[in-house]
Amino acid sequence: MAFSGGVDSTVLLHLLVAVRSELPGPLSAIHVNHGLHQDSQSWDEHCRSVCLAWSVDYASHRVDARPVRGRSPEEWARTLRYRLLETQLGPGELLLTAHHQDDQVETLVLQLCRGAGPAGLAGMQAWRPFGAGGHGRPLLAWSRSRLESYAVGHQLHWLEDPSNADGRLDRNFVRMELLPVLRARWPGAGATISRAAELQSEANMVLGEIAAQDLAGCRGDVPHRLRLAGLAALSWPRQANVLRHWLASLSLPAPARSHISEMRQQLLESRPDASPRVAWPGAEVRRFANELWAGAPLAPRDSRRHVSWCLREPCNLAHGRLSARPVAGRGLRRSGLDGDSVEVRFRCGGEAMLPVADRHHRRLKKLLHQARVPPWMRNRLPLLYHGDQLVAAADLWTDASMAASASEPGWEITWHDNAG
Repeated sequence: MAFSGGVDSTVLLHLLVAVRSELPGPLSAIHVNHGLHQDSQSWDEHCRSVCLAWSVDYASHRVDARPVRGRSPEEWARTLRYRLLETQLGPGELLLTAHHQDDQVETLVLQLCRGAGPAGLAGMQAWRPFGAGGHGRPLLAWSRSRLESYAVGHQLHWLEDPSNADGRLDRNFVRMELLPVLRARWPGAGATISRAAELQSEANMVLGEIAAQDLAGCRGDVPHRLRLAGLAALSWPRQANVLRHWLASLSLPAPARSHISEMRQQLLESRPDASPRVAWPGAEVRRFANELWAGAPLAPRDSRRHVSWCLREPCNLAHGRLSARPVAGRGLRRSGLDGDSVEVRFRCGGEAMLPVADRHHRRLKKLLHQARVPPWMRNRLPLLYHGDQLVAAADLWTDASMAASASEPGWEITWHDNAG
């Protein structure tokens, strides 16, 4: 379990120790030291001593959680913490955290103030897949006051993080200022709001099931593409639902509502010959050949005009990687190359070649168009030259004059663009 040393995680660890013999596997505690507070090292030592006294295996890991530009310190520390915890989880193992009912209420209020939909208003789930195993929150039905009463009644010792009293932080403001007012008017507000989160979770599951059915009629030949004809057959709310779940299935950052609306205007309703693009941090969606294409933002293309490449070693470019392996009867003819070396260039316009099995030289521009290579990928394609002759266009075409004949030694080229 994740053990911070606060009252919540101390109670959870104490409860787990009490039922250790009934657990399906060994119990251990992991502490993440963010290094953000002057007392963080003493907090680490406290957690270690508690685990030693309770005979619990303990591991401590340090992360550099100094905030980065554009990210809130709390969000960035949480992101790094869960990245680390995910790497520590083995197949079938379960990470337990001590989130409780008040945490759930605070999350729901914050999401509501941010204009979240059902996915955000579902709050924290009692269980979810995580890493190679799962993530459980067994205390979601417990209020903070109940946890504190348990801790006092069992004479537990815990840490107090002074940042929890900083009212400038949104979550602390909700806890210290807003929730007491709500509870004064509606004493059962905590349980009621938590129940609302459960209802939103159920609604979100239904939306997911509908999205899966709709996606089956919209998917392109590969997961990162959607057919416009399939989307057009759906109502706009279902289109928006499909787009959100499609992007989530690709592990891309969730778009804001404004981005979904922009997709409708720019990608679905613009003229057929347009090449629109909608982007937000960490993701972008484009349209080409009556399909939507989604992925991470394109890394800048390698700025070098010419790159010498010995085919015996991989060639790493700023935006991708070329490799070659010796084969027989296909690929670039080894005997036609000087020292198994070529020069890597990029499109300038006017390139032409004679592809294998073709009878005429063809403009590269036309070849790329006929092969349905998206326009934004065409100038990223590495071109291989021997002297001034274009002998291969990445791993798509080899010039017939340089192609290995039957059983003749050759080099088989592979190109991997970092954009996928």
